Amino acid sequence: AEAIYRSDMYADLTALLKQCLAPEGVAWFAGKRFYFGCGGGTASFAAHLRENGFLVKVNSLIEDLRSNTREVLLIERAAIADDVESPMTERKRRRLNSSDSQSKDCGNGGGPADA
Repeated sequence: AEAIYRSDMYADLTALLKQCLAPEGVAWFAGKRFYFGCGGGTASFAAHLRENGFLVKVNSLIEDLRSNTREVLLIERAAIADDVESPMTERKRRRLNSSDSQSKDCGNGGGPADA
């Protein structure tokens, strides 16, 4: 739960996303923008992921003006320049093909990093 607040864990989280996130899949991470004490937060985690080939958007921003700003990040794999087929078309095809599954290490979909 504290992994996005520890910058020393970013490489492991990035490897996990690369291994488990389908090419057109998305992952959601939520947390504090800045976490004082550990040196991490959603801002530095998003920057790290962008440097490693992911697209990251702040999907939601929660500011109550009394506590630390919180963000919900939407994370996607960066599109391959040569890919001319829409990711949505491929996603629909996968849903229709019940024999298609991901590796056993990551399950067969429906997990938090595979929407």
